[in-house]
Amino acid sequence: MAEVDDTQQDDFGKVQQLIKDQVKTAYDEYHQQQLSRVQQSQGQTEQDIVRKHVGEMISPFIDPKIDQATLTANDAKDEVRFYRRNPDAIDYEEQIEEIFTQSVKEGRPTSRATIYNYVVGKEVMTAPEKFESRQQARKQAQLDRVHSAGDFGADSATRQKVDNSFKDFAKLPLDEMETMLEGVTF
Repeated sequence: MAEVDDTQQDDFGKVQQLIKDQVKTAYDEYHQQQLSRVQQSQGQTEQDIVRKHVGEMISPFIDPKIDQATLTANDAKDEVRFYRRNPDAIDYEEQIEEIFTQSVKEGRPTSRATIYNYVVGKEVMTAPEKFESRQQARKQAQLDRVHSAGDFGADSATRQKVDNSFKDFAKLPLDEMETMLEGVTF
């Protein structure tokens, strides 16, 4: 039994020595890393080193929030630019924003222009008559806005060429001019 005890004692000593060697190796590697960090930061002040260390510690917590804030700000700018450049997209705004929000939540944001093209293309493919009538209504509304915003005074120069009653307007007496211009605004 004494042999077993001596063998166990030798094995125990070998394990202790192995652990000591591994701990010493790990300590030496750590010490070397610390020395290399110190050598790299010799030009930096102690305050800079502390800032860097604190930055490395809080970065995983703050960076996602900063990224989210940046994404939100860029999204707002993109939204304003998109609808300003594509006034026809206002008709599809609800659909575009719903798809855009869903794609952002799923981690694959897509541009509003791409979504707009998708929505319009889908409408053209599924209901071409509805799309065409919507386009005609939009054109008519634009024409109505143009006509309602027109300046009657600007047409007066061409009115003389079309309307013979204004042909000799300059030669008419003042009271007849007033009668002819009644209801016309400039």
